[in-house]
Amino acid sequence: MVLLFFTCIISILYIGIAFKEGFNANKYLMGFIYGLLSPAVAVYGNQVIKQIKKNKT
Repeated sequence: MVLLFFTCIISILYIGIAFKEGFNANKYLMGFIYGLLSPAVAVYGNQVIKQIKKNKT
């Protein structure tokens, strides 16, 4: 849950600052979506590595 909250906040800030268009509803939504996808990919990658290691032994 901490990872989800942290990545959502960082994504919203990055998108708002990097595109230099300010903060609006579109930027908040895009940052929230990227914030959801980032930890999902991290957890998925971690599980894949665990399963590969488990199947090798």
